[in-house]
Amino acid sequence: MKHLLYMLVYCTFNYTLVAQITLSGTNYSQDFNQLASGLPQGWSIRTGANSHSLGNDVTSDFVAIPTPTVIGANGTYWKNTTAKFKNFASFKSSLIGNYVQQASEPDRALGVRQSSTLGDPGAAFVLCLANTQALQNFQLSFDLQSLDDTNGERQTIWSVDYGIGDNPSTFSTISTGHTTGMNQVFSNRISATFPALINNQNQKVWIRIVTLSASTNPLNAPNPTRTSSAIDNFSLSYQLMPTPITLSSFTGEILINQMVQLKWTTIEELNNDYFSIERSNNMLDFKEIGKVISQGNSKSEKLYNLIDKQPEIGINYYRLCQVDNDSTKTCFKPIALKTEWTDSGQQTSIYPSLFSKNQPLLLIWTREDLPYIEIHTVNGISVSYEIQQNSDKKYVIRLKEDTYKGLAIVSVWWNTSNMLTQKILIE
Repeated sequence: MKHLLYMLVYCTFNYTLVAQITLSGTNYSQDFNQLASGLPQGWSIRTGANSHSLGNDVTSDFVAIPTPTVIGANGTYWKNTTAKFKNFASFKSSLIGNYVQQASEPDRALGVRQSSTLGDPGAAFVLCLANTQALQNFQLSFDLQSLDDTNGERQTIWSVDYGIGDNPSTFSTISTGHTTGMNQVFSNRISATFPALINNQNQKVWIRIVTLSASTNPLNAPNPTRTSSAIDNFSLSYQLMPTPITLSSFTGEILINQMVQLKWTTIEELNNDYFSIERSNNMLDFKEIGKVISQGNSKSEKLYNLIDKQPEIGINYYRLCQVDNDSTKTCFKPIALKTEWTDSGQQTSIYPSLFSKNQPLLLIWTREDLPYIEIHTVNGISVSYEIQQNSDKKYVIRLKEDTYKGLAIVSVWWNTSNMLTQKILIE
């Protein structure tokens, strides 16, 4: 059961990584030229989206491979009427009517052909940001393309909106009225400005290009069809937020005892209250492990440090956050350090190999917090025990019951790492 839990956590973590991106610099841009290999990291395609729901993730049903076949389901040529999210050729006037060329065109666009049962309304192209910490003034632009060159009388209205949190229940529209269809073939550049609400968020931010209302028939066509709609050349620009400090460096070092020493240097501070040091083992869930009070307003170099006495075994991500006098918090880019369990110098050991009511086991353990201990028979039956501290770094393990005699196995765990597995004989 313990190992199953670790596997579930691992799988959840890996799924989350695929579903979001972490911003860096001052610009994020995405073309869709590699769609044959799948959606870019952070992107998903959805149906059933509305102002209160992300919608249903249908990424697994994406038609990724371009096809020149004009007849047949799932075709990626513009006029194919099969309702799917597809890898389309990006708009070029020279591609109108040239279906074979559309399949071989290297410039690709992420698109959808809607139907009354797929995405009309509720089709959405969705980008998930891990956070927007220390970033502000977000601007968005992208190409919205109307691609059906033979029919597509119905008109679809597209909006740009956003939601905040792991699974937002409210989405706010920042731009709308962008249309595709009505027998038009074109590519229009759409721009939008995000409100300050998404600045410096320490949680997920979802950006959607979405159709929230059903398509219409403004041409009054007798048998109107929908068009193929697509997006391309997505660009998100933003700025770094000014902070009350100017950070010169933030570094970490693994000490001999596997503790971690963190050091940072500021060259200017104004209205800075304190520093918060946070740690994560997955770059997603950070928890505070310590605070260091500011040395005060200064325009000279100030040195700080903190020691993490109990880091996780394996990769630790450390993030330095600054909190000013009005409680505004700004976090800087994390650093990664890898700690290992070393058994030199008797980091951990259990002895003797005989265990009975009158003969307890002695555990040598150098860390401050107790490990998780399992004692099982060779048939996997749990053996009850109690543990008591005997002296500094030494613990006594005593049998609670005297119902089993024979070979048993002791396992010592710390977090997710197996520190020691040893056979003992219960008499």
